[in-house]
Formats: sequence, structure tokens, C-alpha cells
Amino acid sequence: GTNWMPAGGAAGGAAGGANNAVLYAANYPGATFDVQVNACLAALPSGGGTCDARGLTGAQTGAASITIPAHDTLLIGNSGLTMATGAQILMPNDSGTLACPNIRTVITGHVSGGAVVKAVGGLSAIYNCSVQNTDTADAASSAIYLAGIFSVLSGVETQDGYYGLDISGAYYSEIDNLKNYTALGGQKYQVHMDSANQINFLNPTLGGAVTAEVDVENSRAIHMEGIDCEASNNADCFDLNFTDRAGASYLYIDGGYVQLKSYGTGYIFHGFSGDDSFTTAHNLYIFNGGAGDCNSINGFIDDQVDGSVAGS
Repeated sequence: GTNWMPAGGAAGGAAGGANNAVLYAANYPGATFDVQVNACLAALPSGGGTCDARGLTGAQTGAASITIPAHDTLLIGNSGLTMATGAQILMPNDSGTLACPNIRTVITGHVSGGAVVKAVGGLSAIYNCSVQNTDTADAASSAIYLAGIFSVLSGVETQDGYYGLDISGAYYSEIDNLKNYTALGGQKYQVHMDSANQINFLNPTLGGAVTAEVDVENSRAIHMEGIDCEASNNADCFDLNFTDRAGASYLYIDGGYVQLKSYGTGYIFHGFSGDDSFTTAHNLYIFNGGAGDCNSINGFIDDQVDGSVAGS
């Protein structure tokens, strides 16, 4: 790749001092992206700051994992970043941020049993990046794993992985304008959630997984507004498995433009666990509050339906 330092960036160099809150990764020596970026992040003040890696352009390689400390932001530019097998971008602490200029910035890795980008700290934020995990076989692999509280994903694209986005254990979080792309095939679910709580999706575009676009397992108060989902290739839009959840579980689909379609033998909603999928404690609400399209060539919903399912 190419090293490019912004004009006036010398003050943020390797000798920039402990009080510089914005440092430039291109000023730090190293043969690979991870070496330069980890050095840049380590040099930030303890109160937090920004490592600007937008000066590392073109094809970049990461030989080892990158860890974003608490209260720090990593900016990645218009580059293609390929991580070595098993290497990750880790956000283990509160208030870490990963930001890309747009989804043309593709972060590619091969992580079996994990995620290429793993954010488990509270108040984590990921903006505008496209993340790909080329492992589609391991049942625990994903492009992005999000498990913190009050976290934000915005403008993010997930590619491949067994799961595109795994939000198991996340709660009180916002996911805006999520897109999914399956270049390799074999992705089981675009979005997997197990015991997620209070998650708000705005304008997700779902499609391409081989079993279902969203696996709603044991989760509570999942809200989707302005959803666009087409179930095809005999897959479903939603697999619903609420039976093991203690207490009430809710999936709300409402607001704005709602488009739900299915083709082949896929269903928009598939009651995943037999007759117990929909009970008075496990509810599905569908409100098409604006212009939209809800239809299914094969079937709108499979499995038992009772009064706990409502829609308009």
C-alpha cells in the first residue's frame, strides 16, 4: 500500500507527544497495517483520541490483530485491508469506534469460530465499513460480532461468514442501514441473535442467506422499521425461536416503507420450534405503517399462529 501523511500532520507523528489527541498511522514505522496502527493507538493519550489511518491507502495487510482501546477511534481510508488468518479488529473496551469513509473500504479476514470485527465493549460504534469473513463453514464465525450495551452500527455492510452480523447478547443498541452481501455463498443467517434485548433496526436491507435472513432466537423487544427483505432460494426472512426465553419476547415490524417478499418454498416468517413458537408470551407484531409490499408466493407464515400474532 501507499503511505500518505496529511499536510500539517507532523505534529501527530511518532514523536508527537502524549497530549496529541489525533495521531497519523502513516507516521509510524512498520511493514504491515497492523504494526503501524497498533503503534499509533498505543501512543494516544489515556483519555482517548483518534488514530487516523486514512493515509495508508491501496491494498493493505494485517499480520496480527488490532485492538482499539477504550475511548479511542480508528479511522480507515479508501483501502482494501486483508487480515491474516485468525487476525481480528478487537474492540474489547467501552467507547471504542471504528469508522470508514464508505463501504468501499473492505476489511477481509478468515476467522474460524469468531468475528473479523469483534465489539464487546459498551458504547461501541462502527460506521460505514464493509466487513467480510471468508469462513462460511464454522458455526461461530461472523463478519461482525456486537455484544455490548448502547452500541451503534450505521451504514455497515456484512459479507459472508456463517453469520453476517452476530448480535447475541447485545442490548439497547441501534443498527441503521445495515446491508448484507454474500460473495461466497454458504452464509446461514445474515443476522443472528441469541438473547439480544432492545435492539432497534432502521432501514435494513436483507437477502442472500441460505437458511433465513434473520434468526430471532430467545430475544426480546426487537424492532425493525423500514425493512426490505426478500426470502429466496427456499430460505425464510425470519426464523423465530422464542421457546427458551424466560418471559416475554417481541418482534415488531413497523413504520415507513416495509417490503417483505418470499419466493420458492421460503416463508417470510417461519415458526422455528413447532407449536410453541407463538404463545401469549412470545409475540410477533406486524404493522405496515406506510407504502410498502407484503406478499409471499409460497406462504406468509409457517407453523402455529394464534392471537399473539397481529398485523395490518
